[in-house]
Amino acid sequence: IVQRSDYDADGIKVKSLNFNEGSIKDFAGNDANLTLNGVGSTTGVLVDARESDLAVVSTIDKPISELNETVNFTVTATNLGPDDANNVSVNITLPQGINFVSATPSQGSYNNGTGMWSIGNINEGETKHLTLTSQVNTIGSETLTAIVSSTILDPNPSNNSSSATVNIDKKSQQITFNPFALITYGDVAKPLTATSSSGLEITYTSSDPTIAEVNRVNSVWIVTPKAVGQVNIIASQIGNNEYVTAVSVTQALTIIPAALTITADSKSKVYG
Repeated sequence: IVQRSDYDADGIKVKSLNFNEGSIKDFAGNDANLTLNGVGSTTGVLVDARESDLAVVSTIDKPISELNETVNFTVTATNLGPDDANNVSVNITLPQGINFVSATPSQGSYNNGTGMWSIGNINEGETKHLTLTSQVNTIGSETLTAIVSSTILDPNPSNNSSSATVNIDKKSQQITFNPFALITYGDVAKPLTATSSSGLEITYTSSDPTIAEVNRVNSVWIVTPKAVGQVNIIASQIGNNEYVTAVSVTQALTIIPAALTITADSKSKVYG
């Protein structure tokens, strides 16, 4: 009788029958020969009734990420028993939009070329972890898949596979635009010096060009006072294939009147 968890690695050996104090006699009353003849070799008949319910779970630390950001996938393999599992491995598929950086297994080794995490043995109740550090380099959704297997029968294959998805967007950017000092009417044009965290060029608009006019001259943006008053200058950056559009920043510019200087000539006239 073969029962669950039985294991025999060197084959079944059959030589003779034993009836535990019983007997078989022939017609003449002689004891029968209990030696089995004509039975082929059974050394190659192995017994392995072990079972290991292996489960794999895949997670990601940043399910919503920005382009070129570093993310960590964690693959967890657990032996739910009832027996120890031998030669356990997890086949991991990294999508094309994910660049492998490094692997940190709690046991065994990971081959990035084949995507195979070779764990070895996992005892009943044990859990092993693999952290894959990667860089996301495409816009959209990318999914890692993991499938666990071993040389021991798995009575529950429904938990042998798992996946983790990352949604990748363009990188964000922020504009830094410092407040203006007062400008006096009649002053020369002033350079505009807002910057973006992306390093991309800033563009400007004026809410009223009759008060202050903005222009790009020789790759430099300038503002020229046209009249006394207050006007808003808006700094913008529309983004590109790597960065999203930045939130525009507005600063108020006040143009004050120039001082009026009156000069009188020193003259005299005598009457009478």
